[in-house]
This record gives sequence, structure tokens and C-alpha cells, in this order.
Amino acid sequence: MPRARTRLGRSAPRSSGRSGQGRPPRKNAKVINGAKCCALVPQVCCRSTVSDGTVRYLHRLLRAALQDAVSEDEIRTENIAKKLRLNHKYRPKFKAWSRAEATKFLEAIREDRLYALYAVALSLGLRRGEALGLRWSDVDLDNGLIRVNQALHRVDGALKLGDVKTDGSTRLIAVPKPLVSALRVHRATQAQERTNAGKSWQDGGFVFSTMIGTPIEPRNMNRHFDRLCEKSGVRRIRFHDLRHSCASLLYSQGVPLENIQDVLGHSSPTVTKVIYVDVAEDVTRDAVDKLDFLFGEQKEE
Repeated sequence: MPRARTRLGRSAPRSSGRSGQGRPPRKNAKVINGAKCCALVPQVCCRSTVSDGTVRYLHRLLRAALQDAVSEDEIRTENIAKKLRLNHKYRPKFKAWSRAEATKFLEAIREDRLYALYAVALSLGLRRGEALGLRWSDVDLDNGLIRVNQALHRVDGALKLGDVKTDGSTRLIAVPKPLVSALRVHRATQAQERTNAGKSWQDGGFVFSTMIGTPIEPRNMNRHFDRLCEKSGVRRIRFHDLRHSCASLLYSQGVPLENIQDVLGHSSPTVTKVIYVDVAEDVTRDAVDKLDFLFGEQKEE
């Protein structure tokens, strides 16, 4: 098994000859990016590799799932995923924002027409498809609640509403009062855009839409987010890292993992901790500083 990369091969077409049919990957398979080609037919190679980030993510997910199974006595053995060591040269390209970065970003984009979208993603930890798939029928501003039960996906080249990632992803989330206010302002702005668009308006009921009511193209939103990061002077991250930031900020504020799990829609707090929570240095420092009493009245030299 490759330590840091895995080859993905598409199903190879049947060869007219006998070579390559039903055989395992060739012993003399060529090496691409440190991993052997898995094509059964020498001439067929998709040259497709799984990224380091994907390998690392899947390893962490598997390790968390097996650990839960061990804890619940579903399997009576040790967690073998803990023994697997990935390539230590891997370095994540992005990490969660700090509290200062998150507040600086939201303050800088307050006048942007999609301010409420980023506020929702950052404070509620919604996935990109969940945020873009929100409809006003899912939002109860009077009671401060949002129901996440569908997501926007690209299917056969078209944007369509579909199921959320897992059954556990369907959830009811309480909305903080400042975000309720932001959503009210956003709804009023959207109503004006609807008036301006006239007959061009296409009513899909989306909370976050284009200026004619159609769903927002995810790639366009990614580009828009990149520009806002640059404009606000904060470190550039992916849109999905707003979800990571939400989890880490909640954790740093003392919110129990079980509650963060409910907000993010995870099946287990172990998954939440292993995959999403990036504990800031100052949080760990505050934790270990609580043992200062061990050293009596000693002063720093």
C-alpha cells in the first residue's frame, strides 16, 4: 500500500488479445508520482492520483470510525489504523482562521451583498453545498432556527438540490441574534433585487442567489471568496475551511465536542475532533498553564 499516494485506475477496456485480461497490475508497472500505475493494459493509463490531502482525510476518517467501533465493543481488537503512518512530508495548505482573522474578515466584508452567506458558513459551519442550497422555507428568523436538509449539487452539468452528505447531516441549528439580523437585511436586499429584475427573476426560493434569483455557481462563489480574502487582508483559505474555523472557534470558546458535533452534523464527536478541530496554540497554552501550581512560587529566570 502506498504510504502517501494511491493510484486510481479507470476500468480498462477489454483487449483483443489475451494479455492484460483479469490480471493484477504488472510487476514491472511504471511508477508515476511515487505510485505504481494500476492499469491492466499497458497502453491504458488514466494518470490520475489521489491528492495527499484526500489520503490524509480518509485515513483520519477511517481511524476515527474504527476507534468508535473499538470503544463500543463492536470490534474486539485494537485500532489498526493507528499503526498506519502517512508521508510526513505532507503539509496542509490551509488551516482554520483564528478569532482575530475571522472577525477581521467579517468586518471588512460587511457591505458585500453576500455578507450573510459567509457569516452563516463561519458561524454555523455549513458545507458549501448546504449553504448554497438553503431556501427561505428552511429558515425561521422569528425563532432563530435553520433546518439543514438539502444541498446544492452539480448533476449532469446542472445545479440541482439533493440530499445532504449523510443522514446525520440533516439538522436543526439555532441561529445567533447578530446572524438573524444579518439575514433580515439580506432578505430585504434580495427583495429589492427581485423588483429590479422584474420578469427576469427566477424564483427558486434560495436564501443566497444571483441577482436574478438563480442558484449561485459554486466556482464563482469560490472566486468571490478569494477576492474578499485579499480585500480584507486576511490569510487566504478555502471556503470549506470556514467550517473548520467554526469548529475550532467553538472549541476554543469551551463548547463541548458533543455540541459542536450537533452543529456540524457529524455522526460522532470523535470525527469532529479528529477531522475539524484545530486547537490554537493559545488554547493549549492556557490549558497547560493551569498546572503552574506544580512549581510552587518559582519565578521565571
